[in-house]
Amino acid sequence: MSFLQSASDSCASIFTDSAFTDTEKFVDTGSENQSQDLKNIDGKQYTIDSEQWVVVNDEKQFLFFSSSYDFVRSNIIVQNIEEYEVAQLFIPESELIEDAALRIALNPYSFESGVNFTPFNNNLLAQNIEEYEVAQLLIPESAIALNPSFSLGSLALNTTENQSRNWQNADEYSFFQEKLFAQSDLLAEDRLIPFERQPDPGTLPVEPLQDEPPEPEEEPPDTITVPPEVVAEFIDKALSGTATKYPWIVGGSDSLTFSPFIFKPRIDDMYLNLDLRESDRNPFWNKFGFGYYPYKDQLYWVLEDNTIVGSVVGILAGSIYEGKQTEITQRQVLTQRQSFTGYQAVWVIPNDLQRLFKVQDLSDFQVFSLAGEVVNPEGVPAGDIQFNTDNLGAVGKDTIILPSPQALNDSQIGVGSTFNPQGGGALFRNLDVENSPLILQGFPTNDLRALAEVDVRQGETIPKEILEGAGIYWTNPITGESAPIFNREVTSTPGVKIAQDGKFDNQDLLNILVNPFLTQKERNNHYWNSLFWLGMGIQPPEINTFEIANDQKDWYRFYFSGLHNRFLLQYSQEDIGAVFYNLFTNPGLSVTLSDDFNSVDETQSINASIGMMLGAIFHTLDLHILDESLEKARERRDNNEIFKPITTKATSEQRRDINVRLNSTLGYGNSASSLNQVSGFITFPTYVTPDESDIFQIRTGNIKRAVQFIQQDIGDWTEGETFVESARLSNEDFGPLTFLGNPTPLQATEFENRGQPINENFASQVVLISPEGQKFVQEFNSRYLTTYPVPITTFDLAYDRLVLRRDFTRDINLKYFNGYINLPTIEGLYAGTSGNWAYSANTGIWFNVDPNSAGDISRNDFGLKEPSVGIYVNALTTANFSSPEFDENNILKAISTHSPLFRFSWNSASSGNNPWQITLAYTYSRQTRTYGTSVTGALGIIPQYGNGSVVGFLNGRFSFNNGPILKGNLELGNTVYFGLEATQKVTDNILIGPYVRNYIDLNQGFNSREEELSYGGVIDYQMPDSRASMRLELGVTENGDFIGSLKGDLRF
Repeated sequence: MSFLQSASDSCASIFTDSAFTDTEKFVDTGSENQSQDLKNIDGKQYTIDSEQWVVVNDEKQFLFFSSSYDFVRSNIIVQNIEEYEVAQLFIPESELIEDAALRIALNPYSFESGVNFTPFNNNLLAQNIEEYEVAQLLIPESAIALNPSFSLGSLALNTTENQSRNWQNADEYSFFQEKLFAQSDLLAEDRLIPFERQPDPGTLPVEPLQDEPPEPEEEPPDTITVPPEVVAEFIDKALSGTATKYPWIVGGSDSLTFSPFIFKPRIDDMYLNLDLRESDRNPFWNKFGFGYYPYKDQLYWVLEDNTIVGSVVGILAGSIYEGKQTEITQRQVLTQRQSFTGYQAVWVIPNDLQRLFKVQDLSDFQVFSLAGEVVNPEGVPAGDIQFNTDNLGAVGKDTIILPSPQALNDSQIGVGSTFNPQGGGALFRNLDVENSPLILQGFPTNDLRALAEVDVRQGETIPKEILEGAGIYWTNPITGESAPIFNREVTSTPGVKIAQDGKFDNQDLLNILVNPFLTQKERNNHYWNSLFWLGMGIQPPEINTFEIANDQKDWYRFYFSGLHNRFLLQYSQEDIGAVFYNLFTNPGLSVTLSDDFNSVDETQSINASIGMMLGAIFHTLDLHILDESLEKARERRDNNEIFKPITTKATSEQRRDINVRLNSTLGYGNSASSLNQVSGFITFPTYVTPDESDIFQIRTGNIKRAVQFIQQDIGDWTEGETFVESARLSNEDFGPLTFLGNPTPLQATEFENRGQPINENFASQVVLISPEGQKFVQEFNSRYLTTYPVPITTFDLAYDRLVLRRDFTRDINLKYFNGYINLPTIEGLYAGTSGNWAYSANTGIWFNVDPNSAGDISRNDFGLKEPSVGIYVNALTTANFSSPEFDENNILKAISTHSPLFRFSWNSASSGNNPWQITLAYTYSRQTRTYGTSVTGALGIIPQYGNGSVVGFLNGRFSFNNGPILKGNLELGNTVYFGLEATQKVTDNILIGPYVRNYIDLNQGFNSREEELSYGGVIDYQMPDSRASMRLELGVTENGDFIGSLKGDLRF
């Protein structure tokens, strides 16, 4: 076996050597390996040394256990990943990666967050993407990372013994390992120091120059018992180390709550994952995950027959932001209007007119009345009104223009005075007919006295029965019902009339004209039969819509589950291989609530709960060998025994290859899976060799789909009451006429024009034609005439307008839901590896109990349609080719890695939110003693992607030893997006630096982005094997809006 073959084998190891090391070795530690963990139990001294011996009162007993490694923390937070694994190339939401204690050498996919691809959003994949990668093209919502160090394989380098010695004795080279960069750990500091140092897990220790130590001359006893405290420590170190090195085999997470890479059972019981965001356009609380693994419930044991068995039991809970609902209420108003104009003009005729013109009977005169009005825009003076009546009467006859009325003198002061109860108050019935005033009525009258029952003024409601009493009806634009045309019967005609009770044909008009003692109610009643009212018709309906309410609420999914993962690995004693059994159950319940906890999304609660309860199916499966082995392990533990030795034909390096290949295959399968949360799976018994592996699983859980639902509820039209929109009435100032008044030209006096606006003018003309054809013309023009400021007039004019309005109203309720739904899914998955190649394929079927419901929406009227049942297919293949470079002294100086990738993802309900896609990617990375660089280019074919059906991506990173770290990403589509970041270590644990992007991340229900310049600072906190990690971003946009995020993990 070559030196680098051994290095590759060691790199692959992620099950602690407690279980997967060569337990056949009996190495006397002697003075070179002093015991580190000394305990005094029951009067005996117990020590666990580094070469798998327990020393009990100076008597060595073989333990088959390696001391725990000094694991190195990768500080991978959500997608802010400091040492990117192959998963980061495949996985969109790698929000579970936190504390992967990995130093993966020769891993071409180990590119870190700055080398990721530009953000996907535009409601495309709708994922929580913080540091965007090509993964966003590859596997929606897979949120896992893995360690595919198996792909190194044998590099088949013919290194000489001197080369190996140079490698081993290169402790003068202390290369800096920048954990923010996906570099090879062959260049890490602890890989270039003498081999005697205990290696970290996941690193590539060199192959020893000497042969393997001989088998021990004495065999350990069949059963060795130690105090319970020692047994507990054995299990602590074995299980936690195994979980750190082989997270996919131990399987302590559901792929959602937290990263399996931070899982250290029996060392830490509780795990927290947090994602907070601060922005006006983002929810503050994005994710909270919690896991609790009781110390006593975690089991790990090595049995006879080369069997390693383990059981992990925990409780998981969490809350995930699911989406935003906007509810808009609009009010739609359909308005009908109909208007009416009322006319009347009256003059006092001198009582000697008959004698003046020798007319025997005034009733023989013909009367022609005209009226007009000019209304200009406000501020524009109205012009004069002129009437042309030349063609009236006989041709050639004289036309006599009557002068403006003059004040009258009446010798009968009492009975002839308008303001005397015996005069006007008595309708002049006390005067002789010959002396009674004569009044010229210019317009006919019609009867609208039904309107006198209400106070007709702006805003006043008029009941329907009153309108009908006045002959006013409405059409119905909703039903199409027609209405009678307004046409009231004429109650009096124009003409010269004697203003005396019994002589005037319209008693209502006579009261208005001569009786000043009317009450307001009486005046109103008389007024509505004193004018000539014309209907102007019903105007076409007018529809207006306006918003009356806008409410928003966020929806969160809360879940609870009980996790139990059982695994067994049995090495063949005769062949170089092992059989793996695995049964994972995680049944639970889920409920989706609004942010005020007042509303429950029943549909999505049922959907997600079904997906989680499907995991209970695997509780019913009976894997005898698995259950029986766990029962034996519990018995041995309770008897305070220790692990049994493993005796196989395979060497420890070969077993390590088996372990790593198995772990990586499980990781590839999980990363390629479409399940967002796993509720259970069974891994059918699978045979794994150092060079090949394949697995087949049946899996259940929930997939996550982005949806946009719109529900519109339109209410019925409600008919409103008729009300007065505007009223210009003369019911208070039309009449009375007196015979003491004197009409006066406006220009000849200083009196104002009764407050008439300058932009209005009205006039009237009455033409009397005698039987002989002679014309008598009298005009009145409001522009030029007014009266003395005394209540005495001899003429008056009414030019009134009434506008009635009726509204139909209805409310329109619009509900928008942008977010995620979690749908129960059953999936079949196949994954395998061969040499440097890895591949995975899976297909699944999901169903939705109500495909049109989410949040408060129960009916999807206009949104993107979702089916009740859907299927999907995913395929993935990738390879890893690494080559070291040596200097003239045969000392390693650089490593270059090339990694192609192909990804296909299709689903039967593809849309802009859940597109099908094909991705081709290629990664090149190079690490030397002084710098490291990595570049990934990808081409995405996504027909339904909003930034173009074909999109290019380029991510890059460059760092110096102890110098700045530069990262950038670029997306080329219809719109170009870019991001740059530069950080510098200020302490061993803290990185700080600025960033700039031409976009901002938005979460308007699901993750999206908006083209807007943003810049700020980044603080990364990372500590090897720390129980806490954090990435903090603080910045502003070009519009001055503050944006920030805090993501991290904590275990205790």
